[in-house]
Amino acid sequence: FVAPARLEFVPTLGDGANNYTLSFAQGYYSLVNDLVFWEALLIWTSIGSATATRLRMGGLPLTSVNLSLIQFPVSIGTLEGIDTTATENMITCNLGGNSTEAHFFRANDNAAMTGVPANSSSASGRLYLSGHYRI
Repeated sequence: FVAPARLEFVPTLGDGANNYTLSFAQGYYSLVNDLVFWEALLIWTSIGSATATRLRMGGLPLTSVNLSLIQFPVSIGTLEGIDTTATENMITCNLGGNSTEAHFFRANDNAAMTGVPANSSSASGRLYLSGHYRI
């Protein structure tokens, strides 16, 4: 058995147009056949001019498979500085098809999920995420 190479990527965090100021942003991934396994640590010191648009982590190294209904799960290991008290609902994260961005959502009771606004985060915080997706 030969272990797959561990490669680096640089993740971003923000609303898709306005990124947070990251004091640390490091990501690693491995490609096994058509599966990408990844992990990222992000530490921010400012949310800058982020808007109420949905919070997302960008910069994933390869574009996910182009399937309209696919949602690849993202595990949140550390969550500091993201507003979880407004509705006290669980924060989830996933990666859709044909994308290099993981999007953050708030679970709602008996209703569809809603996006976590990028401008609702604290001025500083930390995230550790990991996941996998098909290319």
